[in-house]
Amino acid sequence: RAFEEVRASPPSEVSADFVGHELLKKETISAAKPPIRVLPFRARIDPQTARKGWDAHAQTWAARKDLVFVGGGTYSNRKVVRWLLREALPAISSLSDVDGGCDELRNANLMLAGTVVWAEEARAACKDARSKNDAEQIQRVCSAENVGRGRPPHTSARVWAPGRLDNVGNVLRRSRVFAAPADVPSGISTKVWLALEHGLPIATTIDGSRGLPTAAREAALQGRSPFLGPVSLESSATHFAKAVSTTYCNASRWRHDALAALQLAKDLESRAPWTGPDGPLADLTSGPASMACAAPSAPINLEKE
Repeated sequence: RAFEEVRASPPSEVSADFVGHELLKKETISAAKPPIRVLPFRARIDPQTARKGWDAHAQTWAARKDLVFVGGGTYSNRKVVRWLLREALPAISSLSDVDGGCDELRNANLMLAGTVVWAEEARAACKDARSKNDAEQIQRVCSAENVGRGRPPHTSARVWAPGRLDNVGNVLRRSRVFAAPADVPSGISTKVWLALEHGLPIATTIDGSRGLPTAAREAALQGRSPFLGPVSLESSATHFAKAVSTTYCNASRWRHDALAALQLAKDLESRAPWTGPDGPLADLTSGPASMACAAPSAPINLEKE
């Protein structure tokens, strides 16, 4: 609405500035339209998945395992990873068949990629488990190796935190479900786009789907394919485990969700190169922009001052 308000205003009255997520108007003497441009965030389906074909991708359920999270060490991501380690992993490990669990899910690993911080968080979860004398959790998250602080990877019976990876696609191509139950909205959730580009079912929240079209965000809110759930950090970890199990333990459902993820990514895929003749930045790269710049001021000569 702010964009439309600015665009509809007489050109001699307003210019626009971005301050965080707020769009501010201010007086200007320029008669030109304010230089506002809304550039879409575009998806790009994983080239290896595209090359092998969607049908081949849909048949990879049996060859895949584990839950994966990818992200940098931001506040919101730290909150998610701590919850996954301390709440979700125990719930997944103990989900009975009656509640929708299966042996494959109970034995699933949690893979945390993107930063050395996750190795530190895994060791912190181990320390917490030891302080509570929680033998099962100690077995899940504590590494048998004596790894120095901040030195990835962290490898335990159920957690793998390799730090920053040169090619995270290799991890995504062998994972079965992408777990990103974010509850702090902040910009575009690029990790969820990454999961869609690799055709992964996603256990996320409405906040984790930020940046997607309205219909896709509604699907995430309702837990409709390719999203699992609905999930929330405010819900019990058992609820999250049950939501994941519906796809993780069911090959037919996984295929349906995986293809839905690729279809959504295809719908969001750029139809033209950004700087190509039909791309959104074409006019910016076709030639130098005309600018009327004042001559720079003469430098101050300190010896004469």
